Amino acid sequence: MTGSPDPIQTPPVNRRELLAAAGGLGLVAFAGRLATAGDRAGEYVPPGLERDLPPEAGRLPRASFLTSGPFDLSDPREYALARTKAMINLVGRTAWLAVLTRHTLCPPGRPAVPLANELELFTMWHERTPEGDVQRNIFTRVPLDPRTNRPTYELENPLTGNILRLPDTLFALTLPVRLGGDLHIRDTTEAAQPWFHFGAYLDLVSLAVRGGDGPHQPSLDSSVWRVRHDELMDPERPLVDAHYSQSALVRASLVQWTGYEPDDPTQMLISKSGLKVNAREALPEAVHSWILDKYPERA
Repeated sequence: MTGSPDPIQTPPVNRRELLAAAGGLGLVAFAGRLATAGDRAGEYVPPGLERDLPPEAGRLPRASFLTSGPFDLSDPREYALARTKAMINLVGRTAWLAVLTRHTLCPPGRPAVPLANELELFTMWHERTPEGDVQRNIFTRVPLDPRTNRPTYELENPLTGNILRLPDTLFALTLPVRLGGDLHIRDTTEAAQPWFHFGAYLDLVSLAVRGGDGPHQPSLDSSVWRVRHDELMDPERPLVDAHYSQSALVRASLVQWTGYEPDDPTQMLISKSGLKVNAREALPEAVHSWILDKYPERA
């Protein structure tokens, strides 16, 4: 998605692979065609991905790991385990991440304007297959009006007047769990400060800068998982809630549904705020009403 490798290879998944799946830059979600006329409640599956997990998913034993803390964050493997506990868990349970995403147009020399929002649900767990441990990921998104934050499938670009028709976005991904002895951290800015103490909380920070000079620049994304430090380190507390935030700056033309041409200098700021919970009932009411009532099988 960004063209640059992941600065940290953090198990259980390569972050670049997960960002490509989870839309870390908001590109995968709308990278293809728009919904067609009459496709008001249509669905979109990004190219190269499947709508659903394979049939055996959910029927195999859950994968769990030997430790739930405390963690030595200066050790790459221990840091990876701590991050995994924050993002999902280490005991084979399902975790849910609810996210509100905002897309804001940033034209040169003009005030920024909101364009579209999304409500997203990520359902995740670890599973043990004959080929090895994997992480299962189910992603479901519905477009929202950026001013009312209610579902809509038709929006107007306030800068151009163009009408955008947007479908629901559904896809699923299985990724290998990587907890081998070959884990390493390259000498990058992210590796130098992968976490930050914030009072009683611990921020687990990631940064990815899109590589190469060209009209796509500047382009980057940064994400933070925030958890209570005492809960993360407590071996008697295998499940922890977490807050998630992410921001990205990209050229608007890279998000194809906007309709911008590659030579247009308009940029887009994509921001995400989310909550990871350990029970389906703890998800926000909007997720139940606008996603799970329509797609109950995706939780």
